[in-house]
Amino acid sequence: MAVIFGRVPKAELGTVYTHVGRFYGIIPVYIGDPFGPAPVVAVRNGLPEWLLDAADLVWNLAVAARRLFDPTFPHPGFMMAVTGEIKKPRS
Repeated sequence: MAVIFGRVPKAELGTVYTHVGRFYGIIPVYIGDPFGPAPVVAVRNGLPEWLLDAADLVWNLAVAARRLFDPTFPHPGFMMAVTGEIKKPRS
């Protein structure tokens, strides 16, 4: 839970996590390697980690409902919007 425990350390902002964005357009996240094959994602400090699971559940239920009516509909994966870059800390 990023509210009290598991907060992203300031040393990782700008190094491990290089960008900020929104997961499914609603959950603010820190993103590392956003354009790579497997980006690293963590909720921003102050929000519980389970929000990612809840949003993923809602998204997958919506896709499953769409596939009931159109079986050829491809699963679109997950949506993540990059909204900015974290500046690297001065050394």
